[in-house]
Amino acid sequence: MVRDRRLVRWLMLTLIAGILVTGAVLPKLGARHPTVYAAGCWTAAVTRQWTDLSLAGSVLWVSVEGKVGLPVVIRAAEGTFTTLNSTGTKPEYGSYVAEFAPLSKGSYFIEPQGLGTVFKVFVDGQGYVRVDFTPLPCGPTPTLTPRPATATTKLSTVAPSTPTPRAPTLTPMTPLAAGWQGRITQQIARAGVYWATIAVRAIGRPAGQEVAIQASAWNATAKTGTKPEFGPDACEFGALNAGTFRLTPFGLDTHLDVTVSHGDFVLVEFYKTGGGQSRWIGSVTQNTSASWPTEHVNSAIAVIVAGRPWHTVEIRAGDFAATCITGYKPEYGPNACEFGGLRAGDYTITPKVLGASVQVTMDGWGWAMVRFDEVTLPAPQPPRPPVQPTIPPAQPSPTRVTGPAATTQPSPTPVARHWQGWSVSNTSGQQKGTGISSAIVVRVINRAGVSVNITGGGGWGASCISGTKPEYGPDACEFGGLWPGTYYLQPEGADIQVEVAMDGLGIARVDFVAP
Repeated sequence: MVRDRRLVRWLMLTLIAGILVTGAVLPKLGARHPTVYAAGCWTAAVTRQWTDLSLAGSVLWVSVEGKVGLPVVIRAAEGTFTTLNSTGTKPEYGSYVAEFAPLSKGSYFIEPQGLGTVFKVFVDGQGYVRVDFTPLPCGPTPTLTPRPATATTKLSTVAPSTPTPRAPTLTPMTPLAAGWQGRITQQIARAGVYWATIAVRAIGRPAGQEVAIQASAWNATAKTGTKPEFGPDACEFGALNAGTFRLTPFGLDTHLDVTVSHGDFVLVEFYKTGGGQSRWIGSVTQNTSASWPTEHVNSAIAVIVAGRPWHTVEIRAGDFAATCITGYKPEYGPNACEFGGLRAGDYTITPKVLGASVQVTMDGWGWAMVRFDEVTLPAPQPPRPPVQPTIPPAQPSPTRVTGPAATTQPSPTPVARHWQGWSVSNTSGQQKGTGISSAIVVRVINRAGVSVNITGGGGWGASCISGTKPEYGPDACEFGGLWPGTYYLQPEGADIQVEVAMDGLGIARVDFVAP
């Protein structure tokens, strides 16, 4: 009898303990709070939220405290929409922030990879929302104690599913072997400026290449991609005293010593020598937008990154930014994605870490297709001055030869053949005001597939491939979104440059003829 009473008391205590354990867990999943699954040692909350009726979709900022480069997956609660971005890519809003936009009205699951935490948030389609993930003081790897079968079953039902293995993973940059070389491509003495500036480009390397600068005991580092005005693969060291500085790109087994005076601006390029190098080239293959804006918000841009499924692509226009992942628009091919609901404006399309970007002007109604292709190009050559035409000397007047027979005159020496280039037309200077909307259409007559380089505008440079703008001809390509300045165009391997002055609004056409 006493044994039975003790057994009953033990069973009751066990039941009460189980209820207390269950009660400690379930309130975290209550309907009154934002949905958090498998909270582990992290918690999440909406920290800021406000409405902006001018937006065509909500902007969601996600911060994971102490994590830079952490992939964050966003999934729609209804439908198949999924996107991915990495923390630390929006430093203007915080060191650990990722941005997702535009998002249509609805509920979304936020899942930072590896934290074991999923947060559900609702956005109304016309506002800003910020969600912060912060660690709890429970240790990074808590030891799980055995629980009764019922409690274990309840917890396992709300654990997040395993991420799809197709999502891209971040891999460290692999150092390259020897074969790289540096050169100074531009050095300008600026009047009225005391400090010197050195801009550095790593041609063909994706953004994020680290470059060191050293002078005696002083040193610093910078990463390419942080000075896009000089190119997608550029960085800059400013406020330098006069002296000699050693520039060393990490992992490329090369360096370059540069001597500057007060006020100098120097542009340095590191490029791969010996044979060709791989470079990503972007082009607008189709654009149905008109040359004037509309009030619609129905434009769309499809993006193909050849051979790169599940690659993150970013779109930017002023303060607006969003991402898509290739592979989610199979109607355009296995490596395609699309940005929709765009209003009129100039948009910059950039696949992450490839070192290439393209600007597209939309009218709010038209549709465009952008392609990025990896091509092998010869190593860049130092700029050459334009070849001045040689004027042959005046020929003497013919003289009559006396005698029985005229002496045979030697045939003239053939003139060496060179590239030819000229500016066909330029509307710059015909419009008032300034802007960043100038464009230069380049044709390499009867030669598609030729890389054409453009430099100027304060050290900026880019390239396009002839034949990528068939609306201007089968051998044409285009440089758009140019600010006011003087630009120099030169096909790869050509011995001539063409100089074009743009006002930020005009359109120019330049033709080249190969020998």
